[in-house]
Amino acid sequence: MVTSPSLLWPVRPKPLTGEALSSWLLRVADSNGLDQRSFKRYLPKVHGTSADLDLIDDEAFFNAIAIRCAIAPENISSLGFARDEGLVFIRNATSHLDWIIPRIQLGTWPEKRHISSQPYCPACLASDVTPYYRKVWRYAFHPICPKHGLLVDHCPNCGHSFSYLALGSATWSRYGIHALRHCTACGTPFTTPQHVTFDTLEQRVLATQSVLMEGLETGWISHDNKSIPIALFLRGLHILAETLLNPDHGNSISNWIAVHHPELPSHEPNCLGEGNLEHQPSPARARLLVLAYWLAQDWPKRWIALIQQTGISATACLPHMNRLPAWMHSEEFEQSRTREQARSHDEVVAAKRLLTHLRGWPANNAELTRFMNTGIAPPLKPRSQPISPEVRQYFSRLQQTTPSNTNSTQKQIDRINQSSVRELYSPAQADEHLNELLEDMDDTETSLPTFKRQQRNQRERS
Repeated sequence: MVTSPSLLWPVRPKPLTGEALSSWLLRVADSNGLDQRSFKRYLPKVHGTSADLDLIDDEAFFNAIAIRCAIAPENISSLGFARDEGLVFIRNATSHLDWIIPRIQLGTWPEKRHISSQPYCPACLASDVTPYYRKVWRYAFHPICPKHGLLVDHCPNCGHSFSYLALGSATWSRYGIHALRHCTACGTPFTTPQHVTFDTLEQRVLATQSVLMEGLETGWISHDNKSIPIALFLRGLHILAETLLNPDHGNSISNWIAVHHPELPSHEPNCLGEGNLEHQPSPARARLLVLAYWLAQDWPKRWIALIQQTGISATACLPHMNRLPAWMHSEEFEQSRTREQARSHDEVVAAKRLLTHLRGWPANNAELTRFMNTGIAPPLKPRSQPISPEVRQYFSRLQQTTPSNTNSTQKQIDRINQSSVRELYSPAQADEHLNELLEDMDDTETSLPTFKRQQRNQRERS
């Protein structure tokens, strides 16, 4: 690319292999003796949002940078995620992008936005002659470094979040090119481990990640003896991962996989956070990736076995049926949905009566579906067990009495109720303070007129 020498920046480092756009621009600024805040004045304006440099999709921006650095515009745009639109993610009305880990998250007032910790490999940064941030580290389906193991989201020493770019009124000294060499909070330099061994989870994650990255390069993925466009396969895989994060059924699905296939990694209690797949830490994303990819294998046989043995309905397991890609709509998949929807009202009522007779207590929808699919009556959960006969008799006698409307009688009835319930159940923590609360309310009602009278007399004297 021919550029006038007067338009070129003095120092123009070339992008490194796999480097992210934001990392390269930060190195350009540092090579010219500028920090991030000063260098932004020399960057062209971007149409739309420019808070995340890696998400910029503006041809004029790339052309302007290309003139300043004498690099082809297509080489610059490939450093960001502009070319991944329609392949990895689809832009919508929200700021959330599937499979792209956000650099900026929405917060609350007064900080409406804050920088989220970025996944990274400290061993790679320590071994780099020129440290730089890799673009693939922001892919949610790339949670592991092929050389050093799972990526980390925070400093291994102090637990501080990692980011090399500042936002708004942040402490600028904590960001910049030096953040790629050591932790800016505790000052611990990144190091390379002497010996790295991969456990079973890391081996499975690496195998799954390699298949997806190869498909991203070729545009196609070989799955169950079929060639599927990588965009459609990633969309279906993301839907399955979201199913594992479902607050109502995610644990049941993970437990079913762990029981029937113990060789697969099951998530530990409370290891999965809240929110989307992209907001999970690297170990959680690794487990979700392996489990979702396993469910996608031999589709839809494993999924059908899942809903039949757990009792979760098809619509509850996959609530966004209209978003499923074409490769997931097989004939066997549609037949399983038809069988579930074809049950008559009489069949459901009969199954509900039979299950109530077997257990002595009504069932919820999930338990009823499981009973109709497997023929096995689910056991009663502790919180859904029936009320004891003693408690039922006590409250039936209480409803038959008609107390008077006087305050003193009502207070006596409340005390009697409290003592009766304590005999049936162990006392709750709140009951210890209930009498004090009622007495304080009575004292307040009697002392309030006296307090108002004193205030009025004081005003008259003054």
